[in-house]
Amino acid sequence: MSVDLDYTPQFKPGMRPEIQQFYRPNDRSPWSGNVPDKTAADIQANSYAQECVLIVHREFHPITNAVSLYSITVQSPLARKALDKIFQGYKGISTRLKQLVFEAPFHPFYYRWHRFEQLLQTEQDEETKSHLDLLHSAINEEIMPHIQTMEDLTKNDVITFDHLWAIFVPDTQVYTQIDGQDCLVELMESHYGASMGGEFFTLEFRYIDCDGSRFGYVSSSLDIDKFDGVKRIVQYVTPGYNARVFRF
Repeated sequence: MSVDLDYTPQFKPGMRPEIQQFYRPNDRSPWSGNVPDKTAADIQANSYAQECVLIVHREFHPITNAVSLYSITVQSPLARKALDKIFQGYKGISTRLKQLVFEAPFHPFYYRWHRFEQLLQTEQDEETKSHLDLLHSAINEEIMPHIQTMEDLTKNDVITFDHLWAIFVPDTQVYTQIDGQDCLVELMESHYGASMGGEFFTLEFRYIDCDGSRFGYVSSSLDIDKFDGVKRIVQYVTPGYNARVFRF
């Protein structure tokens, strides 16, 4: 990458209250921006882009040609510091990075969305709030459709296969049965997958077990096969535990 040596910085890195946009037609093409006579590499490397609060990457769907959000890079040190309050304890995210990258489908923001909106309402520093507002405007279009869909699904006590991820939040306790015994497990992560047998949704979890001589955590997983339409769920919180129970 090359840097425009003639460019005179006007802001410190991450402090320009703007969003730098980049686009590409597919995952095999380079990113390009709306700056004449410069390549995407030049644009992203130069001082102007490094000054922006956010860098947003979008790409075109190969069939519909619709533009979708691919990733958001938070460069603002003020925004990163504020986000530390939101993602404190969230595994896999370090807000101390100079370039904090969130990739689609932005599940961490969905899980902590209420905290993010509360932060926007309570933030006292005007410059920090302006940076967070830019982030909110960029990510809102991705999160709100999921929130609206989930409100409709949970109101009717049903869930679709495509939205199973929304009810299985990392680091929560989930009820299941292991070897015929009731058990509360700690959910570590979840993800979709596929094999020759079809699509499935996998829950990766750990639980405490004993083999008669050793006692400690055991890692395991559970697959939920793809289903059509909706499945009825019953949700309740177990008294005395921070556990969410979903029975299909």
